[in-house]
Amino acid sequence: MRVRAVSTGWAGAPGLNTFYFRSSSAEGGDPTQSDAVLAHDRVHDAFGVSLALYPPAHKTNVLPDIDVIDSRTGDLETSFAVNAGTQIVGTGQIGFAPIAIMILLRLNTNTVLDAKRIKGRAFLGPIAQSSDVDGTPDVGLTNQALAFGNKLLDGGAGDFPPLVVWHRPREASEGPPAKAFRAGGSALVENVTVPDKFAVMRSRRD
Repeated sequence: MRVRAVSTGWAGAPGLNTFYFRSSSAEGGDPTQSDAVLAHDRVHDAFGVSLALYPPAHKTNVLPDIDVIDSRTGDLETSFAVNAGTQIVGTGQIGFAPIAIMILLRLNTNTVLDAKRIKGRAFLGPIAQSSDVDGTPDVGLTNQALAFGNKLLDGGAGDFPPLVVWHRPREASEGPPAKAFRAGGSALVENVTVPDKFAVMRSRRD
C-alpha cells in the first residue's frame, strides 16, 4: 500500500512524502479496506506527534486515496478510499529554516539484496528554525523526527500493517555492463534512526 502526504506553505511547495505498508495478513494476502485505513491513520498520526518539527505555515494533508501496487513490477492494482482526516498544522517556531534543509529519517531493514542492505529514507521538512550552537539540529527537532518514525512503526517492527521499504524493479539493459531484469520487492522496517546533522533534499527546481 502506498500512502502519500502533501505539504504546503512555503515557496516551492508542494512537498510529497510517500510511505509503504504491507497487508496485515501474516500470510501476505492482499490488502483490505481495513488495512488501508490503518496505514493512512499511521501516517496521519506520525505528522500529528511531530508538530513542533514544522512552523505554523507548514500544512500537511494525508491523501485519502491509498494505492495498492504490485511490489514486483510497480503496477497499480487497485485503490481504497478512506477518510482524509484533518489538515495537520505545524506548531514549531515561527519561520522556516532554509527551505532546502531537512531532517533525515532512516528506515532500517535487515533485508540484503545484491550484497547490500536495503534502507529507506524520508526527508522531513521544510522545518522550523532551530539549531544547536555547533550548527547541527536542535535535539528537539531530532526527537520530533524520531517520534514521527516510531509512530509509523506504531507498536514496533512488524506491527500490522507493517511499514516497509519498497525496492523498485530494475529493467534489463544491454550495458555495458549488461543487467538482467530484477523484480521489485519490499523489506520490513526494523527500526528508525535520525542522524545528528541536517540533510538536503535536492529537486528539479534547483
